[in-house]
Amino acid sequence: MTRGSVALVAALSCLLPVSVHARLRTSGQPPGSFDYYVLSMTWSPQSCFEPTGASERFLCGKGRRHAFALSGLQPRNDRGAPQACAPAAPLPTHLVDAMLDIMPEASLVRREWQEHGTCSGLGPTAYFDKSRAAFQSVSIPAAYKNPREVQRVTPSRLAQQFVIANPKLALADIAVRCDGHVLREVHVCLDRSLEPRPCGLSERTHCHAGEIIVPPVP
Repeated sequence: MTRGSVALVAALSCLLPVSVHARLRTSGQPPGSFDYYVLSMTWSPQSCFEPTGASERFLCGKGRRHAFALSGLQPRNDRGAPQACAPAAPLPTHLVDAMLDIMPEASLVRREWQEHGTCSGLGPTAYFDKSRAAFQSVSIPAAYKNPREVQRVTPSRLAQQFVIANPKLALADIAVRCDGHVLREVHVCLDRSLEPRPCGLSERTHCHAGEIIVPPVP
């Protein structure tokens, strides 16, 4: 390789991360341009029962008994999901800390703001206030508040339990997500006023097992 070729490769290597980052920032829609929100709630015990769970001290450490935790309030379109719609400045520490009771990992709070909050058209404080309001607007069925034993349920029955606990919800507003045969997340679709609405085509139940496992709270 000639000296000129080496210099060209080195120059391209320096430019590549910048171009990828720029593409990440501009590939989504303009902030605030979306159809509805997805309230994503993770079943925390699922992570704690994985081989990597021991390292998740904020989620699975001693004294941390999380059931459904807030994963994020994510802008969606009827077809597709915008991400990273604008450059994300670092979040203030106090704002991150204030969310840890319902989003039990600081890295998750920061990632959700960068990937999804920047698409909301809101500032960080308003976005996380809205995220908390959305999370608190959904009543968790009693069977999943603090279960001490493994449960087995069909995805459709789980969705029905959420409808029973939340009379304003309909089955079309809910999507259940699994990792194989284990419950991973429940998604609830909401309009901009945080009222339930049907999910778009990109938000559907993706549990292919007839029956799924719901691990207990550790």
